[in-house]
Amino acid sequence: MAARGALLDATERYAAELVRRGLPMPPGLRDDLRLQRRIRGPHRSGSLRNR
Repeated sequence: MAARGALLDATERYAAELVRRGLPMPPGLRDDLRLQRRIRGPHRSGSLRNR
């Protein structure tokens, strides 16, 4: 579980940096974030949750 959380946190930071720089988010990254967030459950609040 700790590794999964660390992966989600790192992926969230990467996606946030892309958004901050005005770069497009690759569809695979977007889909992976969606999957990781759903696995993690509703108790996790991500900065890009509704994007």
